[in-house]
Amino acid sequence: MIIEDFNESVLDLKMPVWAPGSYLVREFSKHVESLNSKDKDGQQLSSVKLNKNTWRIETKGSKNMVVSYKLYAYERSVRTSFIDEEHAYLNGTSIFMYNDLLLSNPVTVKINPHSSWKKISVALERVKISDNWQYKADNYDELVDAPFEIGNHVTFSFVVAGVPHEVAMFGTGNYDSLQIKRDFTIIAEECSSIFGEHPCKQYLYIIHNLNAGGGGLEHANSTTLQTNRWSYGTGSSYTDFLSLVAHEYFHIWNVKRLRPAPLGPFDYSNENYTTLLWIAEGFTAYYDDLIIRRSGFISDVDYLKIIAGNMSYCMNIKGAAIQPLSESSLDAWIKYYRPYENSGNATVSYYTKGGVVGALLDMEIMKSTNGSKSLDDVMKEMYQQYYKKLNRPFTEPEFVAIVNKVAGRDMSDFLRSMCTVPLLAASGVVGGDGA
Repeated sequence: MIIEDFNESVLDLKMPVWAPGSYLVREFSKHVESLNSKDKDGQQLSSVKLNKNTWRIETKGSKNMVVSYKLYAYERSVRTSFIDEEHAYLNGTSIFMYNDLLLSNPVTVKINPHSSWKKISVALERVKISDNWQYKADNYDELVDAPFEIGNHVTFSFVVAGVPHEVAMFGTGNYDSLQIKRDFTIIAEECSSIFGEHPCKQYLYIIHNLNAGGGGLEHANSTTLQTNRWSYGTGSSYTDFLSLVAHEYFHIWNVKRLRPAPLGPFDYSNENYTTLLWIAEGFTAYYDDLIIRRSGFISDVDYLKIIAGNMSYCMNIKGAAIQPLSESSLDAWIKYYRPYENSGNATVSYYTKGGVVGALLDMEIMKSTNGSKSLDDVMKEMYQQYYKKLNRPFTEPEFVAIVNKVAGRDMSDFLRSMCTVPLLAASGVVGGDGA
């Protein structure tokens, strides 16, 4: 990496410890090897490691420096980076170091792919320089929020709401590109209709077709999805995949733009605590199945079975009598992403229970307004107010205020009973706080 016009006596470079959207400290610095620094004339600069993820470089008055380091990248997930002879998948927070004073500075990245690799897919603007794979980001946040897929993957595209969409398919599978384009378009249009606009200039789906495993991670202008390579076609495996697609796509609005404090600006070196993941993730989990139903991919009966199954989970898992939904969100860093043998007895998923709260809140709003309003109106108004107008995170009282406005009545007690005490305690099954 090249640092220019830096005027401090020391340069502290940090490697992030987590990937936004996946609330676990992953210690990406453990894969850093052989950090080296030089001034603009090639003279060696001394460096020392201060803590688990920080390296300090003595600049000796030099304003321009070149810092190099090696990285081990061989963890196949949507949150980490993976490189082998077939392709390279680069997830920014596990690749790029940062300096606190330079976070808002523009960044240019040059990729030198292996001579046999002919494609790079990334949701960043390409620098107009011939024969160079160079891309630019307005700041560090934008850089690490745009994963790279590098290799000889299959690409195809379509347009939704005037926004170009590209699909980057790595790995063989039984997918049909025409079917993918058609179905992804339907989902994208359904999501856009809820919020009334599409905020992206371009959008990229990176899809890894694997023999086993799955998952997804949202980004502001892209997503990475992993699925079984034979999951396409018809049947529940394909509708499950489309639900994943809808989930990550809905995050374009809910989380990447409309976001609870303090999920942006990010502290990349520490946990970022919020009690509102039940909105950020839980409501998104509610909408992913709802969008699949609205798009016609599943029947009313199948959709109601999904809702009933989620409600059954909340009423029967023992942890629902112990852990409030807000605490489930706050403790994601130490509990949800680190399950152990007692997890089912002590915790509840902010995804599943948050989705159930979303469904119940939706029904309450429709009941209170004789069907003239729904949770869609809450999400749209929240988006307009806190992303479009104020461009800042929202707080829980602000969310409750808009719910009250849309519903036309005070919903505070309903939300408190669903989110700040255990579900079974709220329904009178257990007493007190369930402790």
